[in-house]
Amino acid sequence: MTLSHEADNSLNLKEPRCAVVMACDSGYAPYAFCLADSLRKLEGEEVYDIVVLSQDDLPIPGMLGLQGVSVVRVPPRTPFDDAPNIDRHGLEAFFRILAPNLLSEHYDRILYLDVDIIPNARLSQLFELNLSGAAIAAVRDHQQWRTARRQVDEFRKMKLQKSGYFNSGVLLLDVDKFLDADIINRSKKLMLDTPNALIRHDQSILNILFYQSWTEISPIWNWQYTAATRFFADLVEPRLIHFIGGRKPWRDRNSTLPARFRKAYHDFTKAYYPDQPHTIAPVDPITMAWPEKPVRAFLKHAQSVATTRRYLSRFPEELTTYGPDQD
Repeated sequence: MTLSHEADNSLNLKEPRCAVVMACDSGYAPYAFCLADSLRKLEGEEVYDIVVLSQDDLPIPGMLGLQGVSVVRVPPRTPFDDAPNIDRHGLEAFFRILAPNLLSEHYDRILYLDVDIIPNARLSQLFELNLSGAAIAAVRDHQQWRTARRQVDEFRKMKLQKSGYFNSGVLLLDVDKFLDADIINRSKKLMLDTPNALIRHDQSILNILFYQSWTEISPIWNWQYTAATRFFADLVEPRLIHFIGGRKPWRDRNSTLPARFRKAYHDFTKAYYPDQPHTIAPVDPITMAWPEKPVRAFLKHAQSVATTRRYLSRFPEELTTYGPDQD
């Protein structure tokens, strides 16, 4: 299947040929554009484009359309329409795999971000990373932060040895190398031959296909915010905070997350999506934001201090990397 997009003339091309890419439907568009707005405010200048992939017609709010933010329409039929258990995360989760094919005429490097991310730093330096010949640079999945050699379910089902396993919410992609790996056709074969191994959908596909051939970067670039990592976040100052799982700042009705996270979404949706039912409730700045089951959360942190510190110490600099041939 040949992929093409319908919005060439909407892309705001820059030099170098780099883009931050997100994917969403109309329901998640406010959060994607909120992320885009935050990135533009942090960067200060348009050193990369921002592209939102969608099959829906998404109006670009405010001045973002004049600040290098574009929407590229994904074709109505994709190779992932019949992916196993697609209802769990939606078809849009697979658009990160399509992004290099859709955008290869315009970009050499793509930084893919899930929309449930809050940025705290400029991202332009990531585009200069040495990927050590790999097509992907990513952060290890949180299940391996404290137990680096933990066997993951996908590798077990594929009869692969224990190895590093990355979270697909933040991916730095070398476009040419990704295309050379023929990932779309190999993904189709994987979905047909071993659907039971694709437990985490697009993440499973990418980890199986790039088994032992990806470059690892520091967790500060994809701080997976969980009950076992939230307190450590204030110590390491993550550059990208990723709200994995079901707890999102925009639907934190019980105020279990710090108010500063909810405020960004509240202010943006109030300004540009005031009539939508998912608009965030006003933020009380003095809300204590106790986590659910706080004693259990504190114990999790206390029990993992040594292992977490050991993991973080592998990255003495924010741009430290480990290529495919490094442990």
